[in-house]
Amino acid sequence: MSEQIRTDDLWEAALGVGRGLALVELEITHRPNGRHQRVIFVLAGDRAREMAHEYRAGRAEANVSVLKHSVTYLRKRLFAALGEDVRR
Repeated sequence: MSEQIRTDDLWEAALGVGRGLALVELEITHRPNGRHQRVIFVLAGDRAREMAHEYRAGRAEANVSVLKHSVTYLRKRLFAALGEDVRR
């Protein structure tokens, strides 16, 4: 059964993507002063809640190379949604 989680934590989202969860939505909230934004990553897939629980409990493990690629993927998607160039 496909589950869905929401997180504002880039590393938690990257762990999920690295474990095969799909990024189904980026929710971007603009602050009134325009300076700060909040991003929510919405992920879906089997065992999404289990992964989130492992992450928050400090028991999650990941392949560093996969995690790095997942962070890069999420950054590209985020900056594309914001209409900005990806910067290192």
